[in-house]
Amino acid sequence: MRAQKTKSAVISFRSLGLRPHRKATATSSRKSTEPITVPTITIGSDFDGPNKNGTSYRKMFTGPYSHRGLDGVGHNVPQEAPQDFANAVIAVDGQ
Repeated sequence: MRAQKTKSAVISFRSLGLRPHRKATATSSRKSTEPITVPTITIGSDFDGPNKNGTSYRKMFTGPYSHRGLDGVGHNVPQEAPQDFANAVIAVDGQ
């Protein structure tokens, strides 16, 4: 089976391995240095603390990019804000 090429991405802050409230993890120590070139929307929530605005990882994205900060949402964005998450998926798919 051939792997499919990624066309777009919706990424939450934690999936990047940038966890300011924790020590380095296997995920953060294996972060790619390659830029992410596909259209991307990142999502930050109250759980992300000072990194909620997305500026700390903006430089990782060279393709079409936007960031959404969600108020009143914790660590599980798809479950806690399903409409906002779905809207991000729909928006990035159209980029």
